[in-house]
Amino acid sequence: MRVLIIEDDAAIREMLVRRLQLRGYVVDQAVDGETGLARVREAPPDVLLLDHGLPGISGWDVARALRAESAFAELPIIA
Repeated sequence: MRVLIIEDDAAIREMLVRRLQLRGYVVDQAVDGETGLARVREAPPDVLLLDHGLPGISGWDVARALRAESAFAELPIIA
């Protein structure tokens, strides 16, 4: 299973990556909403872990943008 983490705090992001990889997940990461949206569109993950307080495009706006696209309407998002 592939997980994308969109989190601007490096310490939190690294902790999540380590924990998920130890459990066998393939993890990709982005540090802001714009990069995260691009990564989802390039290679859709199975699950998205999303921080709501991102620089630039907020996590809420990322979720709204993805829900507006039929290809991602069912993507599991954990905020």
